[in-house]
Amino acid sequence: VFTEEEEEKLSSSVGVSLEEIKLVIQTVIHILQQAAYGMVRPALLGEHLLTAGLSQDRVSVFTDQWSANAKPIVDRLRQQSLSENQLVDIAWDLHLETASSVRAREARPIAHLQLNLRQGDSTVDTSTSEKVMMQFDQEQLYEFFDHLEQIQSHIDALR
Repeated sequence: VFTEEEEEKLSSSVGVSLEEIKLVIQTVIHILQQAAYGMVRPALLGEHLLTAGLSQDRVSVFTDQWSANAKPIVDRLRQQSLSENQLVDIAWDLHLETASSVRAREARPIAHLQLNLRQGDSTVDTSTSEKVMMQFDQEQLYEFFDHLEQIQSHIDALR
């Protein structure tokens, strides 16, 4: 959320250590993420924070900010992935593997699958890319497909 320099400025202006500032920032982020994922109403957020031991004035700050900024926070979180890697593109090709030129009839098809991944937060310019290469024979490709079908059926069941 903040650059290292901004955290240092905040630390010196508030008069607390850099570690404490980082802890406060992480705590605030966690609270807002939990509120966003649960789509918690401001009043319920306030009750939870009071139960957790926050003072009424701090709870008021959280609930006021949550009331004013819940939509942009939720929208930003929807753009982020829960995983560090995101699939950007897929490339594939097919090869025939032979034991020798004499035994060409025993050619074995091999599928090469390349997954192009983006690492990091896709909303920030610091993301990097990675290419993952996989090789499947026919049986392995069928097994991989079956796993994908199972994943898809679980996703469909959640809708």
